[in-house]
Amino acid sequence: MKLAAVLVVLPAAMLAAMASSLLAAAPTTIVDLHVQATHIQAAHLTWTVPTDPGGVGLGSYDVRYSTGPIDDSNWASVTQASGEPVPGTPGATERFTVTGLQPNTLYYFAGKTADASASPNVSALSNVASGTTLPPIAPVTVHNPWLVSDRVADTHNINTMAATYVNAYTPSGVVPPASDENKAINIYDNQKRRLYHWADEPPATGGDINDPTYNQNVFGWCLCGRHASQACTIVKAAGLGQRRIGLPGHWIYEVQYADGSWHAYDTMTTMYIYNKITPRKVANCAEMKADPTLLAGAVTDGRACPGFLLCGDTTDWYQGAVGSWSDYGDSAVTATWNGGMDLRLGQSFKRTWESWVNQHPTIGGGGTPPYHHEARRDYQDYVNFPYWEPYALTAAQSPAVNVSYIPTYRRWSNGTDTLAPDFRTAGYQSMLETASHDIATYYADGVTPDLHVNTVGTAGEAIFKITVPYYITDASFGGDFVKTNAADVCNVQVSSTGTSWTTVWTASSLGTTHVANQSLRTNVFGLWKTWYIKVQLKSTVAKTDAGASNFVVVTTFEHNKGAMAYLDKGVNHVTLTFDNAAELQASHNTLHVVYKWKEFDGTGW
Repeated sequence: MKLAAVLVVLPAAMLAAMASSLLAAAPTTIVDLHVQATHIQAAHLTWTVPTDPGGVGLGSYDVRYSTGPIDDSNWASVTQASGEPVPGTPGATERFTVTGLQPNTLYYFAGKTADASASPNVSALSNVASGTTLPPIAPVTVHNPWLVSDRVADTHNINTMAATYVNAYTPSGVVPPASDENKAINIYDNQKRRLYHWADEPPATGGDINDPTYNQNVFGWCLCGRHASQACTIVKAAGLGQRRIGLPGHWIYEVQYADGSWHAYDTMTTMYIYNKITPRKVANCAEMKADPTLLAGAVTDGRACPGFLLCGDTTDWYQGAVGSWSDYGDSAVTATWNGGMDLRLGQSFKRTWESWVNQHPTIGGGGTPPYHHEARRDYQDYVNFPYWEPYALTAAQSPAVNVSYIPTYRRWSNGTDTLAPDFRTAGYQSMLETASHDIATYYADGVTPDLHVNTVGTAGEAIFKITVPYYITDASFGGDFVKTNAADVCNVQVSSTGTSWTTVWTASSLGTTHVANQSLRTNVFGLWKTWYIKVQLKSTVAKTDAGASNFVVVTTFEHNKGAMAYLDKGVNHVTLTFDNAAELQASHNTLHVVYKWKEFDGTGW
């Protein structure tokens, strides 16, 4: 049987109907394309998955973007995004991130959908959405931040100590010195507020414990010889003469006024007395040796300092000691501590008034915490006690921090430094050490985990240096760590030097492992100021097969709360200073300061 070709002429109306039917086979048009959020170099889009009237199934998306409006006339010339998702279930929400954009730029986005036909039917152009990417973030570092109150002496460095320790800070206000004796007594009181006696010397790992800038900021305790040396250093910086005096089994210091006279002070035992001349002056050792009644009758005559010998020493002992006093001359040391820390983008630093259990040096004394051992008599020093009393530990609170002596006012305090690098901006770059290599971030390529290797098969290392100008007692890290294949590597290592490393954590299972507060105490306890942490990665198939997101490192340190910018009655002006304000301003970043205080006899913060 033979078939013959037949040509059929159809009416125009029927041809139009057939054409309409073919057009209807294309996926429906996206009408709710939306820029949900933008980042510095990315835009996050959402839309509803369209339907496919033709029944073939949805095949692909074509998402394009431009810095100018998009329509059918220029569709072919605008940039197509890469990595569009495979269409999901019709009616579901589709999410897609366009990467590789320029910062601080207005972009327009549009899309079409094709079905899964061999010759795909393509939808009409979607609605056009727009959004502006965020401005770039410069990896700025704030140098030497410091908080100071105008109602308290400033311990930032030896110059600020010399300029402010000479003042009397009282609940009624600040009283400048009217004489050299005022200066000497004020230096005595300001040191005494920040320095107490404990059974052992603090660690000297970070500096000279004779240096008041180091000791009075970091620790706040020492024995008599250090008390004297620190006072001599401040006195000399304030422009007065000074010398350390040796007594049998004890050290004190003397201050020389402009008239050449010498005057004896002892911040450890709480001792200075006035002589009997008119007008009276603080006595020196030679006067006390020559006239035993100066010491013996000091309290009765009203010539004793506030809290005279509150640590339990007797006038008889002191009288015998000054009978053999020796001049050891200029005992000022070179003061070197000045804060000097760097605060990088994504880093937060917190000092508290609180004492945390086991977060202090454990030298001597069976590891007992450092606190003033004669605290029951602290109230006798009525000039300085108001600045200690608010920090009393109750009978219920003391055992929680392993303190058996009740009450205590002067003791160790703690704080934390938190390093949380933002791998989605350039901010993390200010935290990376130069030895870091072969890593990539979400900021650079828009893929997760946020920290990953730059090249498959090549090991990458992200190294961070943690620096706090205090005594380190603890640390921990956390984050979401990814290991996809058995041969991938995802490790965390630590070092005290940045050269010799110890592995402290290894991803042992495949997938994403959430790590929270992984302790590093045994690795960092007792370090001074600096330690290092490294994330070590290697991917064997895709560069995102090993990596980390939400990486955070917390360092705990011990410091002296007496050196903080506390508040006093009335108006207080608290000021933040740092060395590179112009650089911070130019970077368009902000420095966020939170100051919390608790009213004495009040509740809450």
